[in-house]
Amino acid sequence: MKVELLIEAENVVTPVGKEPLRGKKMKLEVLEKVYIVVNEGKIADIAESDSPYDPLFKLKAKLVLPGLVDPHTHIPFYGYREEEFVMRAQGASYLEILEKGGGIINTMGKVR
Repeated sequence: MKVELLIEAENVVTPVGKEPLRGKKMKLEVLEKVYIVVNEGKIADIAESDSPYDPLFKLKAKLVLPGLVDPHTHIPFYGYREEEFVMRAQGASYLEILEKGGGIINTMGKVR
C-alpha cells in the first residue's frame, strides 16, 4: 500500500486513552519497535511490521514523543508559574489554584 511516510521507531511514548487525565491518573505507554504510518498528513496506523507499506519517505527514530505546537505568544513576561504546574500535575483544579492566589486572574493583575 502506498503511503506518504513510514517511521521506524525504537520507542513511541503515548498517552493511554482518549480523554484528558490529570494527577495520578496520567499514564504514558511505551510502544517498542513499531512503525508509524502517515498518510494525508495524519497518523493512519501504528504497526508491528513495515510490510505491506510502500512509503514515499522512510525515517528511523530512536524516540517518538507526542507534541503540541502552540504558536501564540505573549509580549509581556511576568515570571514562570511552575508552582501552578505542580498543583495541576497533583490533580488540583483551576478553581483550587485560583483560590490559592494563582491562575489567569493573578497573571492579568501583573500585566495591568
